[in-house]
Amino acid sequence: MNKLYIIGNGFDLHHNLKTDYDSFGKFLNEEYPDLYKKLLHYFGFQDVTSNDSSGTLWSEFEAALSDLDSQEVIESLSDYIAFTGDPISDWGAFEIEMQNFVDEVTYKLFDAFYEFLLKIKYPKSINGRKILLNKDALYLNFNYTNVLERYYGIPRGNILYIHGCIENGDTPILGHGVTPESLEIEEESPPKNATPEELEKWQEYINDNYNFSLELGKSELMTYFSKTFKDTDTIIKESSSFFSELTEIDEIIILGHSLSNVDLGYFKKVFSSVSDDTVWTVSYYYKDEMQSHINTLNNLGVKNSNIKLIKITDLNL
Repeated sequence: MNKLYIIGNGFDLHHNLKTDYDSFGKFLNEEYPDLYKKLLHYFGFQDVTSNDSSGTLWSEFEAALSDLDSQEVIESLSDYIAFTGDPISDWGAFEIEMQNFVDEVTYKLFDAFYEFLLKIKYPKSINGRKILLNKDALYLNFNYTNVLERYYGIPRGNILYIHGCIENGDTPILGHGVTPESLEIEEESPPKNATPEELEKWQEYINDNYNFSLELGKSELMTYFSKTFKDTDTIIKESSSFFSELTEIDEIIILGHSLSNVDLGYFKKVFSSVSDDTVWTVSYYYKDEMQSHINTLNNLGVKNSNIKLIKITDLNL
């Protein structure tokens, strides 16, 4: 096995599977409209029901999970914040409402995603779409479907479903790649070059404006970022036996993957596992992806002389 294929969502789209964000967005809009509206309002997702919707890559969907507008969430639920002196204040109400919000955009979203994957329809035939693949090669598959096994007869033992395979009963892994610590709400800091008297007044202001109810809710909101973080380092460690097999690889063929930052850790691991002379062939869909792919591979350390660009259709049988 001296050849490695890296399979991304564009591979499934090439085979006419509806696994794009537009399809998932429309599913959410129909089945979970309240959740869908939250994604639009608090994350800035594009409305797939609009006439100018142009589709979004899965990588952009996952990356956008880190774009939660925390301040907007706090503002929208601010009526539940308790205040000293209010005899009917419920000091835990804001925290409970925040927990309900976090549960909806984490557990409910993940459950909806799982449901969506289960409903994906596989074409009866892929005639005219089938491409030339090597059955004896290794496959690093980022998709949740079993297209490789179903249509190409690739042995399951040759495939690492890095984020799980729905047909194998795996729980799909979905999330952003930004460390939760970097997304925490910044605490107010004292003014620079403040005199001791100014620092004392600033501290008095902070103490006077501290709100226990607000802080409980903010703390609960911050759990969202850790619940939606895709820990690629841990996933790589759990798949160490697969990556240890890559030492003899002399050709890598990337099909339908955008080489996004969310998954960059995996590509770094692949690069460090193969020789410097390994040839990297990467597919593109839009012309503006060509230079972007080259730049990404260059940043990994791949030489220009070892990079080839193709379209998936170039491999059609």
